[in-house]
Amino acid sequence: MNRTELVDAIGSELDLTNEVVDQVLQEFARQVAEATARGESVYVRNFGRWVPRHLKPARGVNPRTGLEWEAGERTTVRFVPGKMLKGES
Repeated sequence: MNRTELVDAIGSELDLTNEVVDQVLQEFARQVAEATARGESVYVRNFGRWVPRHLKPARGVNPRTGLEWEAGERTTVRFVPGKMLKGES
């Protein structure tokens, strides 16, 4: 299911216009992105949570050239599924 199909499905289920549903999804994504950028977790009960993770610098070697490279420190976001997505009650 892609974004358009998701918007259509939610809109028809809740009798809302696709524009309204699309705005809600955009704002939800923006709020999650802002919260995780501040280092906060976002928890939606039974659905899941978005947790920011700090990754330490990593070193690697290109197997073709043998050149070493280093990825600097960075922050990423991990999604941990909740009970509804795991099929638990």
